[in-house]
Amino acid sequence: MFSKLAQNLQTQLKYSLDGLRDIKFKYKAKNCNYTTTDSIWHLNPWKDGYGNIIGVVIKVEDISKTQELELDLNRTKLILNQKSAVAKIGSWDYDVQSKSLHWTPVVNKIYGVSADYKPTLDTAYGFYLEGKFRTTIKKVIADAIHSGKPWNEKLQLKQLDGTIIWVNSIGRPKYCDAKCTRVIGTLQIITDTIEQKTTQSNLRSNEYPLFE
Repeated sequence: MFSKLAQNLQTQLKYSLDGLRDIKFKYKAKNCNYTTTDSIWHLNPWKDGYGNIIGVVIKVEDISKTQELELDLNRTKLILNQKSAVAKIGSWDYDVQSKSLHWTPVVNKIYGVSADYKPTLDTAYGFYLEGKFRTTIKKVIADAIHSGKPWNEKLQLKQLDGTIIWVNSIGRPKYCDAKCTRVIGTLQIITDTIEQKTTQSNLRSNEYPLFE
């Protein structure tokens, strides 16, 4: 049976046979000789009375525009998350009214905290080096909330284990009824970029020394 199906479907079926539940994906008609319309396939393991997997339960339904958009959106989110992880870019969202802060797993890695860490704005501030950098991040977020100003700053923070890194913090306010209700932003590790620029600058200084 598998030999007559598209490679993607073969892979999904094998995952289901391995015990993965609630697999849902779009199956294109061009990959199949038995239908002319695209469809949504739902796969679940089929078990006998002893809990052994003996097959796959397949439910096929015609795809609606809403379902297609949902699948495309999920696929886009997955791609963006994968690219963000590779580029070490995390995103975060601060609710001004509830004062709640949420961020993606990449931000946990940037701060060097565990996956179940519950951040607040004050604890996030505490990771930035005391002085110039901590003052800057507090100011730009306050300016975003009260004056509607976006920001793009290169800052230093200290991870939980004491490692000091450079990050690029970018953010902007979100408004509802002419009032700032949220502040959203991204955080990216740029230590390698900063160090490379510093090295290049030092090399240029050595190449063209100033003579007294």
